[in-house]
Parts: sequence; C-alpha cells; structure tokens
Amino acid sequence: MTVREAPAANPDACSVHDASDGCHRARGWCYTAATQRRFSLTHALIVLLVAVVLAEVSAIATSIYLHRALAHRALHVHPALDVLFRTLLWMTTGQNRREWVAVHRKHHTFTDRAGDPHSPQLHSALILALYRDGRFTEAEKAAREAVRRVPGDPEFDLWCASLAARLGRRDQAIADLQEASRKNGPVGLWLRKMEDLGPLLDDPRVRALTGGG
Repeated sequence: MTVREAPAANPDACSVHDASDGCHRARGWCYTAATQRRFSLTHALIVLLVAVVLAEVSAIATSIYLHRALAHRALHVHPALDVLFRTLLWMTTGQNRREWVAVHRKHHTFTDRAGDPHSPQLHSALILALYRDGRFTEAEKAAREAVRRVPGDPEFDLWCASLAARLGRRDQAIADLQEASRKNGPVGLWLRKMEDLGPLLDDPRVRALTGGG
C-alpha cells in the first residue's frame, strides 16, 4: 500500500475543522487576520484606482469631446471615437451632450451678463462665500455689481440691503429694501431670516414694506 504524504501546511489557511482563533471561515477555508488585511488593502487600492480612472476618463471626455469637439467645433472626431466618448459619458456622468453644449454656448454668448447660466458674478454663491468669510465690503461690491448686470433680479437688492445694514448704512439698506419690494422680491422673508436686517424692523418705512406700517 502506498502512503501519500500530507500536503504542506499553509500558514495563512487552515482546515474548516481545525479553525483556530482569529480565523474567518470562507468556502471551506478559514483565513487568518493577516490574510484578510492583505485582501482589504488590495481591494482598497483597486477601488482607488478605479475611481481615479473614471474621474480622468470623465474629464477627458468632457474636455475633448463635449467642450472642444461639440461646443466649439475646434476638432472633428472619428464616428467610432464619437460613439466611444458618448458611451464613456453615459457610463461615468450621464450628461446629456445637447444640454451641455447649449448651456456652454449660452455662457459664451452672455459672458458675465444677464443670461449667463453659470457666471459667479451673477449668482449669489460668490456673495455668500465673501459674506461667510467676513469680507462684507467685498460682498456688497459684488452684490451691487450683480444689480448693475442683472437689474431685474430682486435677490441682489436684498443682499445689498443686508450688507449695507451690516456695515451701518441704515438709509442705504432701507432704499435697497424698497427697490427689492418694487421688483416683488421676498422682503418679508429676508427680514425674518437675515439677522443683519433685524435693527431695521422698527423703522416705519420697513414696516410699510411688509404691511405692518
């Protein structure tokens, strides 16, 4: 009778029947903590690599295909490459290429003017960022510039009122509130939510704007 030698023991795995403390059962084997750590690190690196690749693919497809090829027509891509870019965008961002091109062309048509869909000078994001940073004079300057560029939007008049009140210019703040009210702006809402406007509530001119005077 032939006697077969037992296979060499694997220091990182043991039989299910001889599982020792610290082992984790999986498909008939139990893995030690060291093995599990190696698997966890490998998986983390794979996830990181995939995330970086997807981000780069999305950026390249947006920059080359949507921006240069479609929006500006600065280059022409082969039909096969066109399908590839569309597939990559569908898999990564899901962007609608027609909408992206339309918005970008509108941005160039109305750069930093009324109609620009994403100019920081025409949206309250810039004003809010300066306000939160304590740069009130710069925030008011940005708000008044926005009023000049988009005269029909009462939100910027309300920002001007809040910032003028914060800087101690009471009459100017009230004048800004009156202008916002003339444009049907939500003056009452801003008086309630903006602490800077609180000191103005006792003024009869302000109460008249909200029906309380």
